[in-house]
Amino acid sequence: MRQGRFVMKRILSALLVVFCGFLSITSESHSEHFILGVDPANQSRDDYRVGLLRLALEQAAGDHTMEVVYFDVNRSRAIRALAAGSAVFNVIDSGNSRSREKRLTLVPIPLTRGLLGYRLLVVKRSNLHLFSDIDNFDSLQWKITFGSSPSWPDTEIMRHSGLKVVTGEKSQLYPMLRRGRFVAYPRSVQEVSQELRNLAGGNAEGGVTNPLVIEPSVMLSYRFDSFFYTGPDDESRARIIEEGLLAAYESGAFETYFNSHPSILQGLGELRHHRPLVFSLENPDLSERIRNIPEKFWISF
Repeated sequence: MRQGRFVMKRILSALLVVFCGFLSITSESHSEHFILGVDPANQSRDDYRVGLLRLALEQAAGDHTMEVVYFDVNRSRAIRALAAGSAVFNVIDSGNSRSREKRLTLVPIPLTRGLLGYRLLVVKRSNLHLFSDIDNFDSLQWKITFGSSPSWPDTEIMRHSGLKVVTGEKSQLYPMLRRGRFVAYPRSVQEVSQELRNLAGGNAEGGVTNPLVIEPSVMLSYRFDSFFYTGPDDESRARIIEEGLLAAYESGAFETYFNSHPSILQGLGELRHHRPLVFSLENPDLSERIRNIPEKFWISF
């Protein structure tokens, strides 16, 4: 009888060692290191994403760590590097498109609740009169040309709706606008004021007032946002980020962060200040996965 109890104790002890080892392996496998790639030219924009990823990792189960690295190429090339496995980072944020979704692993939570899809128009002050009698979409199509980058999803969204779009690299779009290559440059409500301040401070010639202004009467909107992406085979990190963002929504931490961040407050303030005529465009590049994101994750006005 004693020998039987002794054998049973040894069995239980062995099982306990195996179970503790399993817990240790599980814990280690659930702890990941995240390296977020950001654009040094967009630090004010990316500051929001950095804080949001940090919040998600704090809310997710596991003891995760993160760091931020700056890439010295444009975002499209950075995305290609992540897809090819040659990037020094393992997470990036980007505006959604079907091609990016096929090449990378999407975390299906919109980072700014769709605020990125609300676009005010930057125009030359001397061209403000062109918008005085635009009261329907037909007049917008015929009278206004828009500037965009060929790699941005926004370009196809506008062209799909019949708008005339002139393309150029991002660094050239403001100079092209100044030279009259197109009439309007759609910019996110979160970014537009800071961009104009930067232009006025660094590029005003001879102290002359910046000739570029926000057109107050017309605005574009479409369902669009930036999302976190990991590498094509990195579903583990994508699940952790998604788990953390969902937990942040449930706890109210996401809403608190969203409603208090300066870039979001700037965007919401622009919408309250201008209240223009809004032309809503269809985004033909939305995948079923994006279309099926619940409405609670999108902002509405």
